[in-house]
Amino acid sequence: MYGKFVGLDIGRDTTKVVLIRRGFRSLELVRTLTLKSEFFNQGNIHNLSSAFSENSLPTNEVATAVPFEPISIKVIHFPFVEPKKIDQVYGFELENVSTFDPDDKVHGYHLVRRENKAEALVCMFEKDHIEDLLHVCSEQGVDPKIVTYGPVAMAALEGYMPKERPLIITDIGATHIGFSVFDQEGIRRVRSTSKAGDLVTESISKTLGVPYDDAESIKREGLVGDYANTVRESLNVVLGEIKKTIKFFEMELKEDIKTVLLSGGMSLMPGISDYLKDNISSAAGQGLAAQSFALALYGSALKRSNLNYRKDEYQYTGSDEELKKKFVVPSVLLSIILILLLYRHASSYFELKDRVHRIEGQIESNQR
Repeated sequence: MYGKFVGLDIGRDTTKVVLIRRGFRSLELVRTLTLKSEFFNQGNIHNLSSAFSENSLPTNEVATAVPFEPISIKVIHFPFVEPKKIDQVYGFELENVSTFDPDDKVHGYHLVRRENKAEALVCMFEKDHIEDLLHVCSEQGVDPKIVTYGPVAMAALEGYMPKERPLIITDIGATHIGFSVFDQEGIRRVRSTSKAGDLVTESISKTLGVPYDDAESIKREGLVGDYANTVRESLNVVLGEIKKTIKFFEMELKEDIKTVLLSGGMSLMPGISDYLKDNISSAAGQGLAAQSFALALYGSALKRSNLNYRKDEYQYTGSDEELKKKFVVPSVLLSIILILLLYRHASSYFELKDRVHRIEGQIESNQR
């Protein structure tokens, strides 16, 4: 898709917004915004509507991620890669591997092609998860075309990452850690866990006997403040979860993870990124807006094989007013050109008809 597209990454404390502009051969990061969020407590994102209006952001050319944990992630293997064939058998295959009735949940897949075979990364959510997200967006005047799963959207960052593989992006937020594993052919596996920043804060609160909000402030000081040792000890739950996940993926891929990229708000807190690098082999780098940027890229790609929950009862039905505006001027110009062409042809027709009449008159005169 060409033109502007927004990535909307909704978190517990903050919501990150990225605006990109796609051209035929160009990609521009236009703007990044960070807003206060109370999505999980009050179902609210402060000033989201105003932010879209003030920054001239399209309200429907938007991709966002479900800000909850999936209830199931499955990998379904197919002996072919044609999307039409996969669509025909996907439902039956999902029923065979799922412990839930797929009709009672919301599910979709991201297709990974591997030579003449394919793998579908299937992520399943409760219907309430999708409904709550769409309700909050609607309240703020935003109607996302793409609703997906955050770790899957990281697939769009393929061209921005190191070539040494397998590689894992570890996105550490307040309520979850997302894991996206890549090999030489692209994204391969995804996972997320709720053992994230909230547990670190709760541990600090319990250890020091202080309220949650005070513990959150201490955590944000990182490993350079007076409570550095307490924060370091509280990080063990996150560190342990990352190490366990890396080992799990190494066993499944039968290869060692060669590169670990750190991302997310927690990785930018003072000293925490360095601490994680020292304790995780091959860990390096971080980027606060990685997922919001990935969402914008993923949503604007318009690939049939991409994961999008805006289907069936949650089908996107927006009027695409902004898209219509883009074509108003070209449509008017095309109409003018057609009118001029018709006028030119009509003028030529009558001119030729007049000449024919004159010639016929001359012929009749000569015959007399």
